[in-house]
Amino acid sequence: MAESYPESNSKPHIPYLFYDVIGRMMPGAYLITGAILCWLPFFHWEKVASFLKDIGAMGMSGGLAAALVATGLLFLAFVSSFLGFLLGSLSNVIVEQGLWHWAPLSRSGLVEFLGIESVRSLNERFKIQFGSDPSQDSLNRSSFLCAYYIWRSDFNLGEMQGRLDAELLAAQSSVLVSGALLAIVLLEVFFWGLSTYFSVWLAVLIVISLASGMAFKYHRKKRVYSRFALFLAVTDPPPTEGAARPPA
Repeated sequence: MAESYPESNSKPHIPYLFYDVIGRMMPGAYLITGAILCWLPFFHWEKVASFLKDIGAMGMSGGLAAALVATGLLFLAFVSSFLGFLLGSLSNVIVEQGLWHWAPLSRSGLVEFLGIESVRSLNERFKIQFGSDPSQDSLNRSSFLCAYYIWRSDFNLGEMQGRLDAELLAAQSSVLVSGALLAIVLLEVFFWGLSTYFSVWLAVLIVISLASGMAFKYHRKKRVYSRFALFLAVTDPPPTEGAARPPA
């Protein structure tokens, strides 16, 4: 029979700020900034300069200017969060279930990450708590049970998991955004030729794409394997063979 979950002295809470800023706003802002930079050579700069001159001629007060800047920043934060929210689901299908479908997380990788000889003790504790062994086909799905147990045991450790989840979401979305921006730039190069601006921007996007892929690979392992590591940290070792088990 599964052990009862220990009570926490503090009221648990979920760090939504991690998801909003790291997991959603950053990828959304990256998409907006990248899209602007992709179309920067085609902007009508004379119209932009004329618009700025008209604003300066209006004699706008400092308070009104600050209010307009604050409104613009709030609108940018809203749009970035909304785009990041959409990118999260799209990137899960395209990146996690698509590009990385043939690179599943394994027990051998878990053993290497934890620095242990085998997962026998982990399997025994997992079976005591949840009634079965961790799934060999999907450690990610099994790790959610560990995550829920950790949240219930100690919400401070749960916050650590929230940060890992947000970092993985940001890396996953960045892979998708980088791929989309690369496709746009390559189309622009195909139609308008390889200018100096596009050469530099293309090189930057290639570097960001490689870094995003490496970050996703790292945080993907770190998120799942850390759940099992924390589960080991908050659970008691199973009774040794021959020792009397406590009454259920």
